[in-house]
Amino acid sequence: MLNFGIPQGAAGTGSGSRSGTSSGNFAAMYHSASDPMLYYAVNSPNASATEIGGAVLAWVPLGCTATQLNVYSQQSGAITVTLRAGQAGALADTALVCSPSTNGSCTATGSVAIAAGEIIDFRFDSTSGATAGVWTALQCQ
Repeated sequence: MLNFGIPQGAAGTGSGSRSGTSSGNFAAMYHSASDPMLYYAVNSPNASATEIGGAVLAWVPLGCTATQLNVYSQQSGAITVTLRAGQAGALADTALVCSPSTNGSCTATGSVAIAAGEIIDFRFDSTSGATAGVWTALQCQ
C-alpha cells in the first residue's frame, strides 16, 4: 500500500502573481473613427456605415456579463459610444453608454447579460468628418 502526498511549496512572487482586483476578460481596441462610419467592432479595427456583411460583429460563444465600458476619444467634440447586443440583424442598444469629450475619457458601468451565441458591436454617434482616434475597452465577466 502506497500512501504519499505532495507538500505545498512556498507562495510565489513572480510574474504569475498580481495584486488588486480581478479585471475579468476584456477586449481593447483602437478605432480610426469618422463619419459616415457608424458601427465599430469590439475586437478588431473594422468599421462600417451599416452592419450588413458582419465585418463589425463579434460573436460571443460562451456568453458573459458586460460590466464596464471605457472610452478615450480624440474626436473633435463629444461623441457617444454604445455597446449593442443581440442577434445579427437585430442588435439593440444596451445600458453601457459612454460619452467622452475631446481628448477625454469616460467609464460606464453596469450589468449587461450577453447570452451564449449573441453578437455584439459598438455604435459611435456624433463622430466628426475628420478621422481621429477612439480607444474602447469592454470588460466581460
